Amino acid sequence: MAYFLNAPNAKEVLLADTAVSPAPPGRPLIKASDGMWSVTTPPYEPGTHYYGFLIDGVLTGDLGGTVVTDRLSRGFLLFEAIDVRGAEPLFTDTRQAPHGIVHIETFSSISLRREVRCFVYTPPGFTAGEPLPIVYLLHGDLQDASAWSSTGYAERIADNLLADGQARRIIMVIPDIGSPNRGTLSMDIVESYLISEVIPRVESTYLGGPAPERYLVGLSAGAAHTRYTGFRNPELLSGVGLFSGGGLAVGTVLEQLLPSL
Repeated sequence: MAYFLNAPNAKEVLLADTAVSPAPPGRPLIKASDGMWSVTTPPYEPGTHYYGFLIDGVLTGDLGGTVVTDRLSRGFLLFEAIDVRGAEPLFTDTRQAPHGIVHIETFSSISLRREVRCFVYTPPGFTAGEPLPIVYLLHGDLQDASAWSSTGYAERIADNLLADGQARRIIMVIPDIGSPNRGTLSMDIVESYLISEVIPRVESTYLGGPAPERYLVGLSAGAAHTRYTGFRNPELLSGVGLFSGGGLAVGTVLEQLLPSL
């Protein structure tokens, strides 16, 4: 992979990426006489990779006027997402297959004390009232409700798995669990918001009543909220999923952290 960056006044430029860079601070670029910096890395494996540049110690994204990558949400240390293709399609590709619909529900939250958005994916051919399982998918810190769709490609993955016969028909619900500036909210606030607002609203709107199966899944900060809300309310859920977070410090006793268990 070849990278180029026009920064004629910079003294040092490093490439930081998730694929082949050495340990921090990163892989150095070489400056040409015209002020263009460049570096060529070993080949990337097929898939989605992330990168950014350290320009005189300041981490930034791609400065080009024609950026051709997807850009990650504000707050991430590596800013750009780029797909590297091989012989087979990526599981995140938009393929020629039946597609579901991503609905955006906007409502006034009492718990969060602001207007919120909630993304709801319904599978191809869904009709209101179809008794489908629902997966509540919680985003990470520094993200918002759009993250699982804009950079997580959740609906693309669901469409592709359904087309390949590798998944059940489900509804995915992606609520906003952050502050207005994508900060972290307390566990109690998010628990109340999910149980008293998001779940009743979504299930009455799309199913006409409680879901036959209900799952809570989270990434990073969302995993911590999943652990807290899920373990305190097991009667409401068929299962929980924790990814890249939600773990406990060594020596922590779960029953002491959550006395209600």
